[in-house]
Amino acid sequence: MKTQQNTLKLTFIAFLLVSLFSLNAQAQTTVKASDIMKAIKNREDIKYSNVTVSGTLDFTYMDEKAPDLPRRRSWWRNGGDNTVNELIKSKITFENVVFENDVIAYFHDDRSEYTFTADFEEDVIFKNCKFERDAMFKYSEFEREASFAGSIFKDESTFKYAEFSRLADFSNTQFVENAIFQVHGV
Repeated sequence: MKTQQNTLKLTFIAFLLVSLFSLNAQAQTTVKASDIMKAIKNREDIKYSNVTVSGTLDFTYMDEKAPDLPRRRSWWRNGGDNTVNELIKSKITFENVVFENDVIAYFHDDRSEYTFTADFEEDVIFKNCKFERDAMFKYSEFEREASFAGSIFKDESTFKYAEFSRLADFSNTQFVENAIFQVHGV
């Protein structure tokens, strides 16, 4: 009888542990875009696979920069430029990742007339990813490897005027909406 009770207790404890690990594993499958952006700002390399990213992944950091920028009249009058560029120095690797919200490396703000862009100094890999919303890489420069192989773009996407210093891999990539590609003259 005592052996049966011990077996029952051990079975119950094992069940509890498996349940807790399962819940913990499920909780870890969603990653906040803001956490990724903090890591990039600290120049940490980024590597995620089999997760969902929630929130807008904004490589331009425009929300941080916009309040400190001069008003339109100021930069326009002084012959300035309305482009605000961010250089991403981290290696970026996403495999089998779902992006629930926008992925932004380009944004033009109609109110301020500023254009925010991001360039990438290291490898940028989006392999077998799913972009549920906009994916904007207009004017981005990719200095190293750039791969979007096997990815699915479900909403608007643009790579207009993007510059790839090395070969860019878009093999087996699907675009549900129109994708915009326009390259500089060679």
